[in-house]
Amino acid sequence: MAGTISFFVPGPPGAKPRPRTVGARGGKPHTYTPRARGQDALELAIARVRPKEPIEGPVKLILLATKKGLTVEIVPLKAGDYWVGGPDLDNIVKLVMDCCQWKKDGSGGDIYLNDKQVVWVEVKKAK
Repeated sequence: MAGTISFFVPGPPGAKPRPRTVGARGGKPHTYTPRARGQDALELAIARVRPKEPIEGPVKLILLATKKGLTVEIVPLKAGDYWVGGPDLDNIVKLVMDCCQWKKDGSGGDIYLNDKQVVWVEVKKAK
């Protein structure tokens, strides 16, 4: 099993921007996703620690985001203890966070005002 991979990206972390649809090409709308603030620095940090071969099997991803930067730790886990299939973990978290958010029309979970308030998430996919 490969070892833990750790790195730090200086500067405030960015977020993945939403896709944008602009104009039309050949009669069809053109959609693209803009690059995130800090994406270049993140990709450079990853390139410095990239293993010769990608990790196979489950991994634990630990992130610490501060105004000074982003600390990332990737820990390979023992195969067989976790559910590796879809849906992606980030999509599960996003669904729950969005459903718990207050909405003016009353359609939300009304547990908190905005998902920006969520500062800590612990989640794993187990068998």
